[in-house]
Amino acid sequence: MNYRWLGWMGFIAVLAGCASGKPPLHQELGSNTIRVGVVLSFFEKNGIPDRLDAMAAASLETALSSTGLMDRMSSGIGRVMGDDSDEVHIQLLTRDRLKQVMQEQRLQTSGVADADQMVALGKVAGLQVVVTLEPTSLRSEEIKFRKGERYCVQRTAYAGLRIAAIRVDTGAIVVGGYYEGDEESSDCDTRSYRMDKLEPADMLIRKAAQEATESFASDFRGSL
Repeated sequence: MNYRWLGWMGFIAVLAGCASGKPPLHQELGSNTIRVGVVLSFFEKNGIPDRLDAMAAASLETALSSTGLMDRMSSGIGRVMGDDSDEVHIQLLTRDRLKQVMQEQRLQTSGVADADQMVALGKVAGLQVVVTLEPTSLRSEEIKFRKGERYCVQRTAYAGLRIAAIRVDTGAIVVGGYYEGDEESSDCDTRSYRMDKLEPADMLIRKAAQEATESFASDFRGSL
């Protein structure tokens, strides 16, 4: 099995299937509690620093655990809002626990590069859905410009993420696509360009990643 992310046509087909009256995921799985885990995947080395890859993964976990997708509960299980008779609970297995499983199975912990590995990892970890994350761009840039007599600076961050939810039992993609987010910080001063007044680059990148992952979380919610 080799998805290579299926290309854009694969994602379009998946999304079209979701819109065609396909039964909700929890009905297909026969369970109102769905065990989910996030895995970093690298089909091609992205050149992004490890700390930013980890930041994007943390943002995805946060998006899957946030209000709006599910209610927070002390047990770590979230409840997707709906009729009481059709509530869907998501149990999120942390990446730290998944890393332990990967180490026990002697899988590389820096990122899973093969779709078969993802499904195998999900089965070993007792997951029903593996959410794969491939950051393609996590960056920031600064520009300086004059606005009349004022010296202005602007820092812009961008996040581009390929994310897909894969069923462990069938290897089929439930929902996925390319998700983007951006964030900026700017400041103007009467004397000089003040880069120190801008929001830190990593913080802006985190916010951009949050925007992207929250978009995926919304799509994932629609499939449940």
